[in-house]
Amino acid sequence: AEYMGENRHQSDMNVPAANRPFKHEERNDLYKIVEDYLEKIIQEVTGPKCLVLDQETTGIISLVVSQSDILKKEVFLIDLVERPTKEKFLHLKAILFLRPTERNVNFIKSEIASARFKEYYLIFSNSIANEYLREIAECDKNDVVKHVQEVFADYYVVNRELFSMNIGSTMCLDDKQTASFRPEDLAIINRIAAVSYTHLTLPTIYSV
Repeated sequence: AEYMGENRHQSDMNVPAANRPFKHEERNDLYKIVEDYLEKIIQEVTGPKCLVLDQETTGIISLVVSQSDILKKEVFLIDLVERPTKEKFLHLKAILFLRPTERNVNFIKSEIASARFKEYYLIFSNSIANEYLREIAECDKNDVVKHVQEVFADYYVVNRELFSMNIGSTMCLDDKQTASFRPEDLAIINRIAAVSYTHLTLPTIYSV
């Protein structure tokens, strides 16, 4: 499978072109960033296809593009990780736009083992651990995974300058009794990082 995302966190020059398709003036427009990511994801896979989403990525893209607009781009089916269809669609290519979580990686491994679709294009909404990539590669016995990419669209766009992490409370970050990061802590950090990568800036974070 083709992987795009190496050296992705070091500097502007090292961020792959596919992960920074914006002009300078567009970097501050969150709506435009996520909309362009989605447009690029779908258009680069030619022919009839299925878009597979999880609950989070469904919410992320629904804020910037309508389902009817997606269906106009040769997307003949939208499937959900939480409620996948059992039928095989060997005439369709599958674009999986998912958060890089353990649950989603397990779903991917099951998918490529059963090969419900002709080809698979894996797009993650944030950085994915190398361990997960190795697990996916080991399951791809039939070489059905054609492309793997990270795009930093792991946040909910409220307007062009405002985003939400869709996390009920950040009070967990102030818990002095906790010695290690919990999943909710990492989700906050990863989503702030995603916004930083798309803006190619380092954030200043104040704790009050």
